[in-house]
Amino acid sequence: MAERASLSVRGLVIAPGASPVTLTIAPGEIIGLAGLDGHGQERFLKVLAGLERPAGGDVTIDARAITSFRKAVASGIAYLPRDRRATGIFPTQSVLD
Repeated sequence: MAERASLSVRGLVIAPGASPVTLTIAPGEIIGLAGLDGHGQERFLKVLAGLERPAGGDVTIDARAITSFRKAVASGIAYLPRDRRATGIFPTQSVLD
């Protein structure tokens, strides 16, 4: 029996006019993402994490569509923001919360 892909991206378009991305990431595979600041890397990662809606295409994990942050987290996706001090903390909550 063939191993199923952990993450599949099919025809994903992160913004109108952007080229579609199709890729499959197998369990245990490490993928690098490179590019100049402002060329869509952050938006691409937010779409993968269900934080933003794509302009087209879909993201799935073992055939389960990732359409929201809640579904992404339930499927094992974690998103670490670039500026964790500004967007990755909850300053009004305690560590216990």
